[in-house]
Amino acid sequence: YPIDPRPGGPLPARYDLLVYAKSGYPADLIGRLRQSYRRSILVHYGRYRRKELFEAARCCRACVYLSGDDRGPLALAEVLLSGCPVVGVPTGAPFVRHGRSGILLERFAAGACIDAVEDCLELDRYRVAALAAEQFDTDRIVATVLGALREASFEDNKRKQVSP
Repeated sequence: YPIDPRPGGPLPARYDLLVYAKSGYPADLIGRLRQSYRRSILVHYGRYRRKELFEAARCCRACVYLSGDDRGPLALAEVLLSGCPVVGVPTGAPFVRHGRSGILLERFAAGACIDAVEDCLELDRYRVAALAAEQFDTDRIVATVLGALREASFEDNKRKQVSP
């Protein structure tokens, strides 16, 4: 779905890690991440303004998106559009393109998260923002939805013509 308003692209990095805490994470994981990355920001789901998330994501080199189950995460899209590569799990961070806009893990474990953050620190933040802009382009989304509706209508009409 389209994202409006959109956050700006990357700003000079002031922080190494944004920890976005939504659900599906062990309680000690946040502490371990923040201890490993002293220059970090913690944002809890439902306790921030969008502008705050935009600014945090634009200034961070990577994000651990702690959500175990999310099919259309607006905050994830906004973090990616900000140019912040994301570590997450497929069921919680479905928009991440593994190795291109972040790293997908099987599960949240401190060691694996830290290794994945290190991989994300190597990704180009401007490239991450560009990939996300392409992924969430309003015209492309509208064309995809309209194409799917046309195809569904065509298939429905075909079935009606075949039915007695």
